[in-house]
Amino acid sequence: SKIKKKIKYTYVYLITKKNKIYLQKRDKKGMLASMLGLPTTDWSNKHISKKQIIDSRPVNGIFKEYNNSLIYSFSHFDLKIKAGLLTVNKNFSSRGSWHSLNNINKIGIPTLMKKIIKFYLFSS
Repeated sequence: SKIKKKIKYTYVYLITKKNKIYLQKRDKKGMLASMLGLPTTDWSNKHISKKQIIDSRPVNGIFKEYNNSLIYSFSHFDLKIKAGLLTVNKNFSSRGSWHSLNNINKIGIPTLMKKIIKFYLFSS
C-alpha cells in the first residue's frame, strides 16, 4: 500500500505589472534555496490564515485571491498552494526583479514556480 505523504501549505503572491512578473531570490536555507522564484509565505504544516496572507504581502496593490489551489508533489511531501494576484502600477523597492511573462520558460526558475505561473496566469 502507498505511504501517505505529509502535506505542507503555502501562499504565493503573483505580482504583475503590465506583461511582467516579479521574481525574487529565495532564502539561503530550505527548499529551493537561493533560487529565483515567486514571493511566498513560509511552507507550513498548517493552513495559511487570512491574517498571514495579509501580513505577508510583499507590496500593496490591487489584490485578487484565486479560489482554486494547486498541489505539487515532492518526494517526501505534497505542497498545497493557494495564490493571490497583486497588480501594481509602479516599481517598488525590493530585492527582486521584473521579468517578461512571454519569456517565463527561458528564465532559470524552478519547475514548481513555472507550474504556479502557468496554472494561475495562463489557464482559464
